Amino acid sequence: MGVSLVLGFVVAALAPVLHPEPVSAASGVDDYPSRLKKAPQDSLVDPWQFYNRECTSWVAWRLNSENQIGFYNYWKGEHWGDASHWKAAAVAAGVKVDNNPTRGSVAWWAAGSAGSSRGHVAWVQTVGSGAITIEEYNYLHRGGYDTRTISSSSSLWPSGFIHVKDSAELVNTTPPTVIGTPQVGQKLKAKHGTWSLKKLTFSYQWLANGKPIPGATNKSFTPGAEQLGKRIRAKVTAVKSGKAPGTARSEPTGGVAEGVFVNTDAPAVTGKAQVGVPLAADPGTWSPTGTFSYQWYAGGEKLPGATDQTFTPTADQLGKGVKVRVTLSAPGYQTKRIKSEPTDKVVPGRFTASTPPSISGVPQVDQPLTATPGTWSPAGTISYQWLVDGKPVRDATGTSYTPTPADLHKTVAIQVTVTQRGYDDAVAVSVPTANVAPGTFLNTRPPTIEGTAQVGVPLTGKKGTWSPKATIAYQWLVDNQVVPHATAPTFTPRPQDAGKQVALMVTASRDGYLTSTAVSTATAETLPGVIVNRTAPVVSGRAVVGRTLRTTDGSWSIKPDEFGYRWYAGKQRIKGATDSSYVVTADDVGHRIHAVVTAKHLGYTSLSTRSDSTDRVVFGHVHFDKPTIRGHAVVGHTLHARLTSVEPGAAEAHYQWYRGGTPIRGAHESRYDVRKADLGHRIHVQATLEAANWVSRTRQSVATDPVRTKPSLRVRTSVRSGRIFLRVTVSAPGLSAPDGKVRVRRGSVVVGRIPIVDGHGGRLLAAMRHGQREVTVVYRGGPLETVARTTVTVTVP
Repeated sequence: MGVSLVLGFVVAALAPVLHPEPVSAASGVDDYPSRLKKAPQDSLVDPWQFYNRECTSWVAWRLNSENQIGFYNYWKGEHWGDASHWKAAAVAAGVKVDNNPTRGSVAWWAAGSAGSSRGHVAWVQTVGSGAITIEEYNYLHRGGYDTRTISSSSSLWPSGFIHVKDSAELVNTTPPTVIGTPQVGQKLKAKHGTWSLKKLTFSYQWLANGKPIPGATNKSFTPGAEQLGKRIRAKVTAVKSGKAPGTARSEPTGGVAEGVFVNTDAPAVTGKAQVGVPLAADPGTWSPTGTFSYQWYAGGEKLPGATDQTFTPTADQLGKGVKVRVTLSAPGYQTKRIKSEPTDKVVPGRFTASTPPSISGVPQVDQPLTATPGTWSPAGTISYQWLVDGKPVRDATGTSYTPTPADLHKTVAIQVTVTQRGYDDAVAVSVPTANVAPGTFLNTRPPTIEGTAQVGVPLTGKKGTWSPKATIAYQWLVDNQVVPHATAPTFTPRPQDAGKQVALMVTASRDGYLTSTAVSTATAETLPGVIVNRTAPVVSGRAVVGRTLRTTDGSWSIKPDEFGYRWYAGKQRIKGATDSSYVVTADDVGHRIHAVVTAKHLGYTSLSTRSDSTDRVVFGHVHFDKPTIRGHAVVGHTLHARLTSVEPGAAEAHYQWYRGGTPIRGAHESRYDVRKADLGHRIHVQATLEAANWVSRTRQSVATDPVRTKPSLRVRTSVRSGRIFLRVTVSAPGLSAPDGKVRVRRGSVVVGRIPIVDGHGGRLLAAMRHGQREVTVVYRGGPLETVARTTVTVTVP
């Protein structure tokens, strides 16, 4: 049943598109475009502006593909829409509508007819005697393709036929055929078959597995590699002026087979079979041509890697015949392999020299000569032997040779031997050199002297640079005069050399060489010697008034003849202090002391150096006796620290109280109030005395006994059965619930014993005479409590 597509834009103005889908149409088969067929029904809009897989979309496809009409939903300015509306649209567009079916006409059923409740369209494929065959979509199978043959007497006969453009005038009566063998490279020919009309023009399109082969539009077609294994058909289109064209297809061939090469001239090997001489492969003559590849063999064995068209035999092929296997391949063809006949046995190669061996360099003792082996083909392995006066020099087998003194006045030549496996050896000798000349030294950098010319300071001689290496001798000169025995690389100017210049003479010698001498540039005038301090003086002793300080002399580069001493307090020199020791006085208090030592030696400039400074001078240590503590170590009481024998009297005291071994935070006064936290701990105090220009001192007291608490008693009395009942409540700072015992005395007589538990206790007292009586209540608790007592008056009834 047809469903129209109503577009809200100016769609009537759109130009129709002929053959909008790139497929080949063929009536009688479901060739509906794959893109539209695979999508869910009504999910796409086709190129003719109908929904896909509807009857209207299918008929629009057939009108475009078979009838060659650019039909679409707004063709000729009319909106064709649903199938039920097609007759009205055709009439409005001036298209013929009648009851006479023709091939290519549109079969139309009105809505509510026996053939369709909603309206339907189909494409008429054939018209027979009293019946038609139609192609349609979305009738028997929802959204699918069907064909039906309907009799004119059937109630399902269409309501009418719309003649958009009929195609029944040109009909294929005998299908086209394909003549030939389906094989790559073999030509196939198409027979166009027979048709209902005469005087036709035919065109061809070859198909592989049902798909058009690009460019294959001639009557004949030769399959290529891309058609290998595929079935070939010929599609024939018949055309006659004024008639709609018709198309028909041949039956498919079998799968295209591989092609076969034909060889008319066998492969051969050209060239001489000799090591180092290239051989070439002649592939022979083939039809058709393709891609050649090669594999060389020697003595019947495959040569790995020898796959080029040329091959140069090596020593491995000596005495063997060589042949080549030629392989021809091309896409779609069976690969063909043929071997050539073998060559003669391979013979050894021969070296050839385009230039002879030669020698470069100057023939002189210790001057290297270099051999050039010449140019050989092939290169081969080169070995050398140097000749002096025509005789081999032992172990002289390198590319260079340096003449020795023994070679003086003799000629030198190089003998070159070229070898390589599979080749005959080649030997050649160069032209000899001129006679070897004596060697000469080359001084490229003159001797120099490092250091400053100064008495007692060593100078170092540098021999300079000599070529070649030589035996070096040294001689020192002072004012151009030889210094006896001064032949070492170093020289220390003597006191008598002061004010004079020093120079170094170097002599180079070697066997076979002329001796050569070079003199350095002279130094400036020699300076007086300088004493160098190695270790500074060190002052020992305590910087305390009345104590003795001593200084060492330090260590020096030489042993001085004598020393001088000066003592300083700060920056001020201490008058009269010129010995190696010094007794500190009260004038030095507050200053740091250091010593200056001066070293003196004949012929050297005197040098002074100072020691490090001492600490600041003080009078001594502050003195005082060990602190003592006055007071009771009881919670709530005050302890006092007492200092005696303090010197100096102006010393300032600082205190720190301790609970056990722990400093008590904030306890820095000379007095201390005992706290609940101290209960059970021993208390001691640490005193530190400080005074200007004195060394402070710290001492600590003897610790107190463990701190105790002082209980307080609250006594209440009552009368029970004529006797006094005494109740006692005990409280003690730092203890939450004291435990202990209470004794009640009247004079020396104990009238009651009361145990105290958790701070409370009570008991009847012994019988006493009537009247007022005074009793003493005494409480003794644990080791952290003092004894508490109180006196109360009771009235005995």
